[in-house]
Amino acid sequence: MDMRGQGQSERDELRNAFARQGQTGVSRDRSRNARTTRQVSMFVAAVLGLMCAGLLVMRLAQGTPAGLWTAFYALGALLSVPAWTLAKLGRTRWAFLTFAIGYALAAFGDTPGLTS
Repeated sequence: MDMRGQGQSERDELRNAFARQGQTGVSRDRSRNARTTRQVSMFVAAVLGLMCAGLLVMRLAQGTPAGLWTAFYALGALLSVPAWTLAKLGRTRWAFLTFAIGYALAAFGDTPGLTS
């Protein structure tokens, strides 16, 4: 066998080995990671909405007079809906930004000057 035939067989052997290796494991891992990220983002958005709504109801039930804090809690709860939707659609970065803003608004609603 000449050098050309030997080079051809080595090349074919490498191609076959590469084809057998496959990329299904890598794509499966990426898909699993993306799905997990979406699920975690959806869970965090739902918890944020429930937390804001629960705090709003709890503070109003305690007899705290409604004030600007009410609007901040309500905005925090309302921002959880688009955050959940964005996470469900796979836009996890935008979802994180949305529920971070919602959480910041809810935390701002706890400032001492806004409760009275």
